[in-house]
Amino acid sequence: MVANREDPIVHRIQLGSELRRLREAAGRTTTEAAEHLDCGQPRISKIEHGKLGIKPDEVQLLLDFYGASDEDAEAVLELAARRRSRTRLSYRDAVPRWFRRFLALESAACDLRIYETECITGLLQTAEYTRAVIRAWEPDADDQEIERQVHARLSRQAVLTRTDPPPARLEVIFNEYALRRVIGGSETMSVIQSPYQPSR
Repeated sequence: MVANREDPIVHRIQLGSELRRLREAAGRTTTEAAEHLDCGQPRISKIEHGKLGIKPDEVQLLLDFYGASDEDAEAVLELAARRRSRTRLSYRDAVPRWFRRFLALESAACDLRIYETECITGLLQTAEYTRAVIRAWEPDADDQEIERQVHARLSRQAVLTRTDPPPARLEVIFNEYALRRVIGGSETMSVIQSPYQPSR
């Protein structure tokens, strides 16, 4: 249950999921949990869906209210403490806010399955290819912004080379157009090759 990635969004989602599991196991409603914490029901819902954080003392109040076992309480409190101590991914400011939750989940994934119709998926792009894609989609972006986005996209590839936990397993289905579409000229296309070994 304890998260194995650094991003606090992942920890928040896991913590919320565990609190929901314990609430449901106790036969309690979100309204009852909200009354116990002296807050509104929407806050409990947001906490359980990983959209809002919760203080450790509030976690303890809910654990007591749900009658959580010592083992469950210890694991959930550890998760709550870890969530508060982690730092955010370094490239978060280079991507839109709505995309950050996806990136957090992607970075913690064990298996990734992608269907791509337009271009090579970001997890397999080279720096040259990424620059060409960004220039095509954002022709007014300056060089500094382009490099920030290139760094952000290439940083995502760490999920495929990490050692702890083991790398994610990646399955990609490309539309033929995505493979044949020339982006950035023939020189850019000629360097498209993945340093990752195919799954066996």
